[in-house]
Amino acid sequence: MDVARLLERIGYSGPRAATPEVLCDLHLGFLEHVPFENLDVVAGRTIELDPERFWAKVVDEGRGGFCYELNGLFAALLEELGFRVDLVSARVFAGAGDPTPEFDHLALIVHLERRHLADVGFGDSFLRPLFLDQPGEQTDGVRAFRVDADGSGQNTLWKRSYAGGWQPSYVFAERPRRLAEFAERCLWQQVSPESHFRRGRFVSRATESAGRVTLSERHLVHTDASGAKRETPIEEPDFPHLLRKHFGLF
Repeated sequence: MDVARLLERIGYSGPRAATPEVLCDLHLGFLEHVPFENLDVVAGRTIELDPERFWAKVVDEGRGGFCYELNGLFAALLEELGFRVDLVSARVFAGAGDPTPEFDHLALIVHLERRHLADVGFGDSFLRPLFLDQPGEQTDGVRAFRVDADGSGQNTLWKRSYAGGWQPSYVFAERPRRLAEFAERCLWQQVSPESHFRRGRFVSRATESAGRVTLSERHLVHTDASGAKRETPIEEPDFPHLLRKHFGLF
């Protein structure tokens, strides 16, 4: 891996030591510069779980991706820099009821003096890694998260909404996984009529002001750090221009 090129892609020029501070800065840089997007899924282009393809898409093509691609590439970067990283399977709470099946989401556990939960592929979530073994609320600017462990290796990530209530994001086990174990679910995300990734184009990234910018089929949404949203309706001809303007795509 040409680490320098990927670091340039995420706007990072700092130290390369395997420290908590470097991890935080890399995590934030990735979220601000590499968008969470499903354009290949909607276009019918196959996504394979191949780190070389992740590299080509994100670095050579200047693209983004979804969790398997983004966290897969981020894990490879961290390992190149000397971090010890585990891929873990997460089951997502998409609404009321039980979470989705195993391997629905790929997240990361980074082993330093204290273990961290890292995730650059879940869209609107924590900007900096969370302590995995720290009970209670962890703040991220005006946002708050917590990781609740049940004592058997199962953990639930919770996010406090801007309105103040707590909502579960996903549940994950601490068991290390291989990238290939996510292949079946990755294919399901691309081809199943039930997959939300097939329901229309969307692109989203964190902004330097701790907000987000999100583009969907019909709207451009700017969210500031307090959660206030400014939503602008768009027409189909606007989409390519807004992709370039806000995400540098195509």
